[in-house]
Amino acid sequence: MPRGITALALVAITATSCGEWPRYNYVSEEKGLSPGSVDPVSLVDIAWAEGTESPDAENDIPTGDDVRDDALAQSTGLLISGVLDGTGWSRSAEAESIESASCAGTVGKRTTTQSEGDYIGDVDFLMIVTPEVDGTLCGLVEQPQDLLGWDLALLEVDACGIPIATITDGDGGDLGVDLGGQSGGWGVPVTAGLRYAVLFAGYDPNDPANQVEYTLGVSLVGSKPNGSVGVCPAIPEGPS
Repeated sequence: MPRGITALALVAITATSCGEWPRYNYVSEEKGLSPGSVDPVSLVDIAWAEGTESPDAENDIPTGDDVRDDALAQSTGLLISGVLDGTGWSRSAEAESIESASCAGTVGKRTTTQSEGDYIGDVDFLMIVTPEVDGTLCGLVEQPQDLLGWDLALLEVDACGIPIATITDGDGGDLGVDLGGQSGGWGVPVTAGLRYAVLFAGYDPNDPANQVEYTLGVSLVGSKPNGSVGVCPAIPEGPS
């Protein structure tokens, strides 16, 4: 599949095509915000907790026994600072299977369903999150290399942490694939009680010596009344 770079802004990804967006610029001050005065992203109040990535030996080819596993309440988020030790992609490479000693016979793959090949650099299989309520799961990455191409994939996993489905975007493609630049991410409706794994890896350039320091924020916010994606927060300077 094409591996182009598309830079995203820090704002939430929405499905609206309204010609008068953002709506807060067109609502009277009695009913909404003063026109042009406030970015709604700044009003999303998230209680952040901070963590670190798992050791590379554990998250390159993870199992359900060694990836951090967190319940996520609404209006809470997790911040992870990590380092990719090498980036790249090869169409001839094939991802190794993911298995768990706790669930004999359960096998899955870490790669996204529509990708031909596999990463040849570092892959950070960072966390498994279980939303406590239905809502919008938000994922956002910040890193300093403006020409870096990277993926922030979201996979549904079973009770043992084995991927069983790739979460797709509104167009039917794999969510979080072919992103890039210094910041980007997604917001997607999720279901309470299901378990979701977050994977971060760089695919371009092919450089085993490329060191990429990054910050990842994953949070759960309310969806809109019609069930569509809610407003996702920016990454703070540190946990609140």
